[in-house]
Amino acid sequence: MGAKQLTKDIQEQIIEVLDEYRALRVQQKNKDERREAGIFDLFPIINKDEAQEKRDELKVRQIDRVLQEGLDAIERKIIEEKYLSPIENNDINIYMELGIKRWKYYKKKQAAIINIAKALGII
Repeated sequence: MGAKQLTKDIQEQIIEVLDEYRALRVQQKNKDERREAGIFDLFPIINKDEAQEKRDELKVRQIDRVLQEGLDAIERKIIEEKYLSPIENNDINIYMELGIKRWKYYKKKQAAIINIAKALGII
């Protein structure tokens, strides 16, 4: 497997992780809000065990940590705008908004993906 294919595979894995993270982060916020309100049965729960809940909470905490501590400010902004925003953003708009050159944007985006993969133990 070549380096380009490995990088592509890593990127696909990280995009999947970040997509799941968006949903898990909202799930965690909703769960915390229900806990604070003392309401635990607002929605039916189908096929979810306590071990899975703990794994999901741990995923959210670890990805939060990676985003806050494992990336520089530009890398974090790229990841937030590209993969965590509820609005679908394309690369051109992001690097124009950030005021950086195209080549620097793609270099930072790739570095962010690799750093996330390393920090999460994927590579």
